[in-house]
Amino acid sequence: MSADPAPAPDDDDDALVVTDSDADGLCDFTEEEFGTNPEAVDTDRDGLPDVTELINGFDPTDPEFPVGDQLGYLEARRDGSLEFPVRATVDGDGQGFSGYFQPLAAVYADGLSAADFFAGAAAVSAHPVDAVRGINQGSAHFADVLGKTRLGFSLRFEYPDGELGDVDCARSYPFRYAIKSDDGEIRTERLYMLIVVPEGTAAATGDEHCLPQSCQ
Repeated sequence: MSADPAPAPDDDDDALVVTDSDADGLCDFTEEEFGTNPEAVDTDRDGLPDVTELINGFDPTDPEFPVGDQLGYLEARRDGSLEFPVRATVDGDGQGFSGYFQPLAAVYADGLSAADFFAGAAAVSAHPVDAVRGINQGSAHFADVLGKTRLGFSLRFEYPDGELGDVDCARSYPFRYAIKSDDGEIRTERLYMLIVVPEGTAAATGDEHCLPQSCQ
């Protein structure tokens, strides 16, 4: 049996009209669904466009989320680099702990992710320091951790010269950093975002980010 034909479009049906009042890449009906302002690129005025926060797993209506230590800004210039600190508290039981970098998919046509800028990680500190037997910086590993311990890592990002060409708007690349015990169990993980900004820019406001051409 053949399927019934689809009904003809109704020119008066407002549901078929796709609008993006603030031209931020989120259609007005999507903004209504998520509670963002269809007249503002950055509803919560935290410096990140609504579409960037939604796509990357953050709340575009809460100015306290993401917090400052979840964002790193890498300048798109020759020899541009960023040392990005990550802190995590674990409850050690004698096993060692290592940090693991996990890039997440970005939305840009260049096909790049945070991995294309990631140059490595190092274990740098523990508090209290006598809660760990040793720190192997190069492998981002803490040995024999006992009790509540604050572990510190440093992630290094470098701008690949010529990879992106001229960067005239900020691009956001999400990633997670997980802390695993020696038995492979993830003890804690957190979402972060690397933001590549044009040369000469320390950060970027919402309307200075690269935005989709058509809304979704």
